[in-house]
Amino acid sequence: MAGSRSSLIFLAALACSSPASADGDLCSGLRDFETVAVKLSDNSAERRWMEIHWAGPNADWAQGCSHSLRDRAPLSCILVMDHVRPMDQYAVPQAIMACYGYRFAAGAALPWDGLVGNFVLREQGGPRVTLEIDFRDLPAGEHALRVTFEQTGKVYQPAKLPRIAPFDTPGS
Repeated sequence: MAGSRSSLIFLAALACSSPASADGDLCSGLRDFETVAVKLSDNSAERRWMEIHWAGPNADWAQGCSHSLRDRAPLSCILVMDHVRPMDQYAVPQAIMACYGYRFAAGAALPWDGLVGNFVLREQGGPRVTLEIDFRDLPAGEHALRVTFEQTGKVYQPAKLPRIAPFDTPGS
């Protein structure tokens, strides 16, 4: 009887668990970018950041990714873009926030449209992580977000990042 009961509990737990998701891969990509060692070719006065941009007012596909000049940034942008492409653009901020411990009800999507904001996702226990969202001020309905990683107490150049700018499409 005890064996049947433990099997039943295991099956119930298995049924309630969710498979590995793109969010987990997104979190891994962000964590890799955050924690990769600084190389000599990197500018030590530059903070780590990456931006994801969407084109058009109803685009569910990511237009592009721009990033700091850190050695690991181009690869990190590609990995993160691969994980956000199939996601609705309004789900991406929540997925990033979930990587840093924020929780949302299943299926809940916050209405980010029309929002420009700055969220500190982590202040202690590692680099300061900030999520900036611009779903309002960019041209032609373009939307964007930027994730920034900064060591507290470190001096960066520039001292403050500029506002998120329109995505510069190669060849335009």
